[in-house]
Amino acid sequence: MDDRVLKILIVEDNPVDVFLMKSLLSKGQNFQTHITVEPSLAAGLARIQLDIFDIVILDLSLSDSWGLETLNRVRKINESVPIIVITSHDDEKWGVEALKNGAQDYILKNQLNAVTLKRTIQFAIERESFYQNLKNKADELEILNQINRDTANKFEAMAMELLRRLSKVAQARDHVTGSHTERVGVMASILGRGIGLSAGESEILRQVAPLHDLGKVGIPDRILRKPGSLNDKDWGDHDDTYGLGVSALVRFHPSGDPKSGTDRLDSPREVGRDRLPKRPFGSKYTHRGKNRLFGRRLRRADQQPPL
Repeated sequence: MDDRVLKILIVEDNPVDVFLMKSLLSKGQNFQTHITVEPSLAAGLARIQLDIFDIVILDLSLSDSWGLETLNRVRKINESVPIIVITSHDDEKWGVEALKNGAQDYILKNQLNAVTLKRTIQFAIERESFYQNLKNKADELEILNQINRDTANKFEAMAMELLRRLSKVAQARDHVTGSHTERVGVMASILGRGIGLSAGESEILRQVAPLHDLGKVGIPDRILRKPGSLNDKDWGDHDDTYGLGVSALVRFHPSGDPKSGTDRLDSPREVGRDRLPKRPFGSKYTHRGKNRLFGRRLRRADQQPPL
């Protein structure tokens, strides 16, 4: 600050106070000043729009404006310029309120001296600079957060496309069911809305429900296409598909942690735990997930078409 000339705007309609401040600023400071004086708020606002100032010294008792409205009108014109409020002894409460409304500091007129005025100006400029740096960092952080959100949305779209293709693979293993898996998703979503799930939750249910038969990819043809009843060994091999389906969904999550992730990536695991393996005609469904809501809706949707 020592090597620069500070451009100071004083908005004050009392000539005596103006003379005092100019006199104090000419004594003993370690910085040079270029002072502009405007006697009214209207003239001060016009000047702020025409020029750039390092600091504004603002009286709250002007001929054309009174109180905090004076400060607010300056802030509307320029939010970044630091403002020091000058107020009389009786108006000290305005000084405190001014700090809450964006002023960097305030000085009582009956306490004006060279040291106080110089220090207040220096500290006000430094505080405003620090605040603006923080604001800029916050803006940069918001941009980065938006980029992260966009990236997450793109990843989720890719993930859902992969889930859809996985369901197609499972469906292709059993030609008898046709488009059963897709119908299950639609019906599960309708049931979800019927019991009060939100539109977003019902859409998640529709998208992940077709994965309830993902374990079919690991069922041997001798079991999946067997025309007769299954024996105990067949059932044992069949039930192992539970672990295959759920483990595939856990590995699908980027963190590999079944307890973390987005709703759409967590829901398939809940569906898998709550729905696989299954016995014919819905006679036995294991329930292993803590949140069974999605799995129960899926179970109803899966049972209805065969029944």
